[in-house]
Amino acid sequence: MAIGPTQLDDNFKKEVEAFEMLIDRALMKKTLSPGGKVMIDTPKGLTGLHLVSLIEKYTKAGWKTIRQEYGDQRDPTNCLVFES
Repeated sequence: MAIGPTQLDDNFKKEVEAFEMLIDRALMKKTLSPGGKVMIDTPKGLTGLHLVSLIEKYTKAGWKTIRQEYGDQRDPTNCLVFES
């Protein structure tokens, strides 16, 4: 059976949904002060293309900005930062 582009697109959408569930679980464990921000660990396997789709979803949900941070050489990290 040959796989077509539609099936690959469906796989990508499922991956985005899975990342969304992981992010939602992490966010539910956090608290937010007014005008504050929340930082969570970036899920393993998240790519830039996944992040573009997720940023659109979370912006529609009310977050002002979402970005990925890597820290610096002395304090490396890989996290997503959500700002209200």
